[in-house]
Amino acid sequence: MTALWTFLLPPLMILPIVLLFRFVGCGLIYDFDEFDTSPDRVPDYRDYILGRRTEGSVRHPEVAPNGNDAIGYWRLIDASDSQKAADEKGSYEGIYRTSSDSDVAPGNLDTGQPSLLDSAPQLHPRFFNGGLVAIPDAGGLYTDKFTIEAWIDPEFGKGEEHTLFHAGGQYLRPGDLDTGKHGFRVYATKAREWQVDLEFHGSVFPKPPLIPVGSARTHLAVIVQGGSTPGTTTVTIVMDGRNPLERTVNGSYSKPDSAPLVIGVKNEEIDPRNLLTSPAPNLSGPIRSTLQEVVLHSKALSLNEIDNHISINRAPRRA
Repeated sequence: MTALWTFLLPPLMILPIVLLFRFVGCGLIYDFDEFDTSPDRVPDYRDYILGRRTEGSVRHPEVAPNGNDAIGYWRLIDASDSQKAADEKGSYEGIYRTSSDSDVAPGNLDTGQPSLLDSAPQLHPRFFNGGLVAIPDAGGLYTDKFTIEAWIDPEFGKGEEHTLFHAGGQYLRPGDLDTGKHGFRVYATKAREWQVDLEFHGSVFPKPPLIPVGSARTHLAVIVQGGSTPGTTTVTIVMDGRNPLERTVNGSYSKPDSAPLVIGVKNEEIDPRNLLTSPAPNLSGPIRSTLQEVVLHSKALSLNEIDNHISINRAPRRA
């Protein structure tokens, strides 16, 4: 009997050490989240944008993201029966809406679309086909300078305008004495070009960048900030991180406070805030595209930061 225990005891003593190394020692080397493929856990893109994990493969590693710069982050991958567009920052939840307006027919949102993220093929965004997301301004949604970005698969042709983002109009903001023109719109022109309107000015770019023919995943970023000369506004538009187009116009950007940020259509309501309560709001110019990873930042992102947002998506996921 003693001889048997002498034979069995060493392996039994070694086993806890092996298990300890398996679950503790390896954990010091690898982050187990890297192997988590659940839909709500995607370290390579979302966590990079929010500054939770910055060691991913990017072209400009010297530029680290700061999650505090993101005002709101809407992935647009919510469950097909969800009426709420979750905000990863937790402050500005959006509302999915369909529409009976004939100008945006069929006015719906098709779920289960292929992911626009290489690092997260298991995610399923929505195809905006006249439906929209309205994000109420609960205070602090808008800043004097900002960057708004998204991944989009533009599945529309020429001949009609297609609005990606719209916030504001001509209305009386809280605290103002007179009606004014506030906010911005990002849209594709009838010639299939990306254009930006500032409500106080109109279209910014005389020759906006053409959208490549066909349907292809695209990253679009728009930056609005004060110009180098007081009383001017500079707008930059960047498609896939290449050939940024910048123009400065006279006049100061006016924030669309209290108006909703609308994704997917142009808000034609006389008072833009009516969209949130009207059972049949007046809309036009549906984007007719798959959308994903909409982020609103409180700063003017540098071109290197934008380039990192593209490379972190297109880089292979770490094993």
